[in-house]
Amino acid sequence: MSDDLKSLVLSLRADILDLRKEVMDVRAALKRSPVGPYMDADHAREAMRDLDPVSGDVDQENT
Repeated sequence: MSDDLKSLVLSLRADILDLRKEVMDVRAALKRSPVGPYMDADHAREAMRDLDPVSGDVDQENT
């Protein structure tokens, strides 16, 4: 492998390890939070609702 490719692979590996640590930190924070026990996979699968910036209601055009 060329040196550029090796450095790219090492950089990507470091980025992946950093992201894994961030995910573990977020999971730990959720477990400590008051809402943590109530979070489950079903909540993560819900579609994001587009709120109307003026009223704060769910924008029916985008849902």
